[in-house]
Amino acid sequence: MSNAENDLSNERLHDFSRSSADWFWETDTDHRFTYLSDDIESKVGVPIDYLMGKSRRELATQLTNNPPGDWEKHLAALNAREAFRDFEYCALTLDGLAYWFSISGVPFFDEQGEFRGYRGVGRDVTETHSMQVELHRYRSHLEDEVRRRTEESLKERERAISASQAKSIFLANMSHEIRTPMNAIVGLTHLLRKEITAPAQLEKLAQVSASADHLLSVINDILDISKIESGNAALDELDFELEGMIRRVSSVIALRAQAKGLELIVDIRTLPTVLHGDPTRLSQVLINFLGNAVKFTVQGSITLRGQIAAETATDMVVRFEVEDTGIGISPDAQEKIFEAFEQADQSTTRNYGGTGLGLAIAKHAAKMMKGDVGVRSMPGVGSVFWITARLGKVNVAGPEFIVPEAVGVSTLVVDDLPLTQAVHSQLLKCIGLNPIAVMSGQEALSAVQIADRELHPFGIAFIDLHMPDLNGLEVIAKIRALPLRYQPHCVLVTAAGIQSIVDEAKSVGYAAVLQKPASLAGLREIVSQLLTTQGSQFQYLKEEKRPCEALLREHKAGCRILLVEDEPINQMIARELLEDASLVVHVADNGQQAVEMALSTPSPYDLILMDVQMPVLDGIAAAHCIREKRPDLHTPIIALTANAFSDDRRKCLAAGMNDFVSKPVDPDVLFEIIWKWLSK
Repeated sequence: MSNAENDLSNERLHDFSRSSADWFWETDTDHRFTYLSDDIESKVGVPIDYLMGKSRRELATQLTNNPPGDWEKHLAALNAREAFRDFEYCALTLDGLAYWFSISGVPFFDEQGEFRGYRGVGRDVTETHSMQVELHRYRSHLEDEVRRRTEESLKERERAISASQAKSIFLANMSHEIRTPMNAIVGLTHLLRKEITAPAQLEKLAQVSASADHLLSVINDILDISKIESGNAALDELDFELEGMIRRVSSVIALRAQAKGLELIVDIRTLPTVLHGDPTRLSQVLINFLGNAVKFTVQGSITLRGQIAAETATDMVVRFEVEDTGIGISPDAQEKIFEAFEQADQSTTRNYGGTGLGLAIAKHAAKMMKGDVGVRSMPGVGSVFWITARLGKVNVAGPEFIVPEAVGVSTLVVDDLPLTQAVHSQLLKCIGLNPIAVMSGQEALSAVQIADRELHPFGIAFIDLHMPDLNGLEVIAKIRALPLRYQPHCVLVTAAGIQSIVDEAKSVGYAAVLQKPASLAGLREIVSQLLTTQGSQFQYLKEEKRPCEALLREHKAGCRILLVEDEPINQMIARELLEDASLVVHVADNGQQAVEMALSTPSPYDLILMDVQMPVLDGIAAAHCIREKRPDLHTPIIALTANAFSDDRRKCLAAGMNDFVSKPVDPDVLFEIIWKWLSK
């Protein structure tokens, strides 16, 4: 290349360098700078004369802050005559200022292919590098902040768990402290009612008992909402007979409805007989709905109905509704009535009591059962409260309700309420009967005469007690006075199952008494016994169920009971109850004494009643110890506990106990459990 061409090339290179943020460089085979852009000092802060002729190794030692290892790696790549891109290094100016540069280069060779050095470009990347450093610093800060917040979240979670555990312990203790005196009130009232005969005194005791039941209901609501809020509420999962559950729910409400003259109707005709879920939670919601319906209804009827809202191969959404003819609820109140502590009437002069917790508990229970709750209402007309719950299907054959002797038997249903007529008629069809319904006593008399005259007499007549024209007692008297070829079996239908009504029904010729709301099992039992009873067609009247206390006195007198209870007053009440049933009672003051007495007695106890919360050794530990030391000892152990949580039963059973009675103890329930296990 001529000198003119070389000068032109250098001029072009110089122009390119000035118009660019980059600079150009060249080194020889020893990596000494042989060429640098004229404006290199303005771009790197070091005079060109200082740089020219110096090797990269020298400059790396004098002017860079990069670790030696980085430069050694770079120089090794140069010695290998490899191209490189974007090698970054930190250089110091002669004034000590630090800059970051990025260089790229390629080896070049002469015409004979001999290596002559490197050529390349460089650029100031101080700003970019600073941004990267700042980004790295910010990222590190974020990581530290995330780590700090995560640690705080974990600590907060631990505090929440600790607080929840403390709340659970507090609730269990509060439940025990409240229910222990409640147990004394219930027990002593029961004992006094057995000893006192004066009607006025008995009425006062009945009021004490009713007040205790109300107080216990309030306590249960408070504890239940507390359990829900602390996350301790849980569902039981078991197969249950739907009609049995509904019958128990109805029995709780029936007397209150009867006292106000309200008709209670149950219609679950389309639902399966057996389902899988939590019958206790479901019962709790339905009792609340029914109780409110009775409270806010002055006259008319209350209907509990159930139907399938949706279903899959394994489960179904069941919808229950409770409809009343009460005072109704305003639209504004409907929006908040399911919130805790909210009521339709918040004024201090309200006419109706209540804590405002029942519907909030119902809402939580529905969510636990993967359902929902709601209300439809119109002031002055009435309300419909509903709940949906997802319940499992049970692959078992349902009970057979057909009574062979009843198939095709003509049956008369006498009731002035159309819905009751429809429900009872459908239930009777399930048994095999052929029902015909009428609205009044006069219509019943006409229907009986026509059927007898046409030689299609009624085999059974179900007659309501309370009707506008003739009541049930008057109707049967007139039927018995008719000159009929065939007199039907007559069944009195009433909401009141008290003995005086049963006795009066028997005296006027009724064969049985059916208590509302009617159940399929109850109807089947009556029809079966009526149509299979030998002898006089009027001699059957369903025998009242004998109390378990009487059965214990008659069949289990002398059975030895170990009562484990630390509260003296509870000891006294329980001992007197048990001894009144002719049982022999031994008392242990705590779990340790119970273990010693149970294991040392020559003849095993017939049954152990074990309180759960006691000093020295609690009931669960005591039961576990007895089962562990004497696996051959099969004495039934019944837990007596006031604990508030749903897993208490599982803890008791896991410790080797056989059954569970909640405090305050209902004496009838206690005797029923004792009879159940002693009978085995």
